[in-house]
Amino acid sequence: MSKICIVWTTFRYNNESHHPHFFVLEKMPEGYEVSNSLEEVVPSFQNGMYYIMDGD
Repeated sequence: MSKICIVWTTFRYNNESHHPHFFVLEKMPEGYEVSNSLEEVVPSFQNGMYYIMDGD
């Protein structure tokens, strides 16, 4: 089996709008699909974004 070295990776995002943005990196377990994430994870982040956009 090949060995994978652990390294730091930097993501830079230049937000040129007046709206907050964020992104999520997910390591999904075997059998877990994007559709699961859309149903189970995304709604929580969307609710958080509503609070941020409302200034709460």
